[in-house]
Amino acid sequence: GSTVPQLGHSNCSSCSSSTSITDAISALNIEKSKEGLDKIYQWYDVKYYKVENVEGLTVKEATKLLKNFQVEYTGIGDKVLAQSPAAGTSLPQNSTIRLLLGN
Repeated sequence: GSTVPQLGHSNCSSCSSSTSITDAISALNIEKSKEGLDKIYQWYDVKYYKVENVEGLTVKEATKLLKNFQVEYTGIGDKVLAQSPAAGTSLPQNSTIRLLLGN
């Protein structure tokens, strides 16, 4: 029969520290998954979202696209002239996006 390597313990002098979890996995012929699992979020996990490009949109349209963020406005008008941070930036949920408004 085949023998399964024993996993080493950091505080155990009789264990071989060269045996690793990857050795055990290969000895057990466990195949690496190609798909992966969808992350199940816990309440304390931080979700990241990509900032959409909202320049040129109305305030209402921009607010809808930035629903995962806090939105602060500067200026007067109903069109977004500029945004900070830039489109494509990944930020944690509820981060602040600043929009410069004009006509």
